[in-house]
Amino acid sequence: MKGIQLQNLYIQRSGALIIRDLSLDIPCGEITVLLGPNGAGKSTLLDAISHVIPTQQGSIHLHGNTIDQLGRLERVRAGLSYVEQGRQIFSHLSVEQNIRAACDNKEQADQGMARTLELFPELAKRLNTAAGMLSGGEQQMIVLARSIIKSPDVMLIDELSLGLAPIVVSRFLPILKELKQSGMAILLVEQFANAALEVGDRAAVLVHGECVLNETCEALRGDHTRLHNAYMGMH
Repeated sequence: MKGIQLQNLYIQRSGALIIRDLSLDIPCGEITVLLGPNGAGKSTLLDAISHVIPTQQGSIHLHGNTIDQLGRLERVRAGLSYVEQGRQIFSHLSVEQNIRAACDNKEQADQGMARTLELFPELAKRLNTAAGMLSGGEQQMIVLARSIIKSPDVMLIDELSLGLAPIVVSRFLPILKELKQSGMAILLVEQFANAALEVGDRAAVLVHGECVLNETCEALRGDHTRLHNAYMGMH
């Protein structure tokens, strides 16, 4: 299977067990939405997949091959990209320098820049501007562009909309659909559940580190009661 497969994961953070026996498939060509209340373990799960933190038990496979022994940079080179919370940019560097910083060489950066500017034409006229001078929405474009420039197979996105107005978020969601149509696997953590369900294919709900619901987004869009009950642990 192409994409990411999580099998029976147990993950600790600061000595506390956060994720318990979690199994989940994130296939290529689909957007998998990860929902749940604050403190459910969503960010912890993404941190473990990308190897910001280790796992205690279980396995992570990329395209059928285990990546458990790979470090963070090795996972990036294997095709994994992680858009973390907080719009982490190099404020004093230009927009173009920020985007190119993700690449290993100039040839790769040159090829990827054309693709990213097709997705984010707003950045084309700001390439020489210091990234710290841009709006929050434009900075999020930089972060996404930097993650896309190497054409990853899998993209993990943690709270795309954090601190942004809904109208800005609506600019990004069609881009995610375009990326999945190109064959990318996307795992999306998003606070605006309704918006995420509109673009997603499947949704998993985490509560206290356990997956309490795994269903198609289409089914959940028309069943708010079921989604609410899952959030409340009434599964």
